[in-house]
Amino acid sequence: MYKDKKSYSSHDSRYASQQSQRQAQAVRTAWRIVKDWTEAQLAIIETRMVTTEQVFLPYAVMRGGKTLYEHIQTNPHFLLGPGTEES
Repeated sequence: MYKDKKSYSSHDSRYASQQSQRQAQAVRTAWRIVKDWTEAQLAIIETRMVTTEQVFLPYAVMRGGKTLYEHIQTNPHFLLGPGTEES
């Protein structure tokens, strides 16, 4: 395919550079999607259509197959309080 080893290694380094650039762009795109999704979820929370727990906890599944949100609904003592000291 390549008669000259020099041009072959040049092609490899260009390919590696392009591959690295594509990987970096994919990572930036993925983080941007996460950012946009998070902002959308926070907007829904601000409208009081859902709670923070409803939005962010359904993705954590516990051993019994229940989501963390479902577990907290039945055992609310796992949640932090309102942030004030109890007397």
